[in-house]
Amino acid sequence: MFIKRVWRLALALSFASPARAATGVESLLLATMLPPAQSYRGTLEVSAGGQAHSKIVEVSEDPGRGVRREILDRLGLPSVTIISDGETEWVYDRARSIAWRGEPADPDLKLLDPDEEMDLLLSNYEVREAGSERIAGLECRVLEIWSRPGASEASRKIRRLCVEAESGLVLLKVSFDAAGERMSSVRFLRLELAPKLSERTFVFRPPSGVEIRENRLRPDYMRLEEAAAATALRPRPPTWLPSGFLFESVNLLAYRGTTILHYRYSDGIDALSVFQAPRGTRLKFPGDGPRPFAVGSVRGELALGSGGKTLTWSAGDRFVIVGRVPAESLRRIAESVPETGPDPEESDAGLIDLGGVEEAFP
Repeated sequence: MFIKRVWRLALALSFASPARAATGVESLLLATMLPPAQSYRGTLEVSAGGQAHSKIVEVSEDPGRGVRREILDRLGLPSVTIISDGETEWVYDRARSIAWRGEPADPDLKLLDPDEEMDLLLSNYEVREAGSERIAGLECRVLEIWSRPGASEASRKIRRLCVEAESGLVLLKVSFDAAGERMSSVRFLRLELAPKLSERTFVFRPPSGVEIRENRLRPDYMRLEEAAAATALRPRPPTWLPSGFLFESVNLLAYRGTTILHYRYSDGIDALSVFQAPRGTRLKFPGDGPRPFAVGSVRGELALGSGGKTLTWSAGDRFVIVGRVPAESLRRIAESVPETGPDPEESDAGLIDLGGVEEAFP
């Protein structure tokens, strides 16, 4: 199963010449949150936990025409191809000889508009300008995003972004863990701005013999009432969130005849995901070595992974939380989930792997 999350990038105020710099940098921030104004084609390296866990991705995008991404294997051949023309999205897994066909997410339907996302970021983080750097042969402005100091912890660097000002594209994003160590990165190795892209770039024709699977669920940016009308599950989002986090949206994930609700929250930089699945569904941790962890009177399990901490437990339905917040905050989120209602949906879906939830693509 592929769970694709859009790479959301955020920038903010510069220190020099506050009144004038704020306008310029905020404009650049808004540009990174909107679809690109011009076509581009390039090669990305997506790394988590060092070079041993990196992937090479070829990407092409043309406003109004489509997006194409290809994840390459060790031989440089496409292992997974994702193509969208704005109306239909294809996800083709070459090794499994399966192609999923569905509706792409529409960024115009996002519940938070770019101004609201920017305000959320600025209310929770501090942004420092840090000079310039050349990435993929292009000059970029460097910004560092720092947490705001609290009563019990000092400010720490969260992100480092290199932005090509003319296009608004982020050519390098580096994420740091609580100890200040490099945790993951997305970097353009090669970038061509305004190329002439063939119409065939955004057309997918399944090879002979490939199994076609339909995804009829609306893919993204749903409100709670829309999700409730689209599934037999009664939505039970948490009623408590860590300071600074806001509800972003909910979407439905289909797998082997069952439906999973995915609630997403954001503080402007970090995402917090809560999954609700029918009872009987077994959810695989994205982290290693889960240990017992109490959620009220229920036994849960807590694990650490590249995407942060993962907490899973059962309370009528099956729940998983993934986020970079303290363990006690995860416990409090879990304990705030409302009690179960009557007749929850039963599942025979078996094991569902959530290991791709933190996969990042631009």
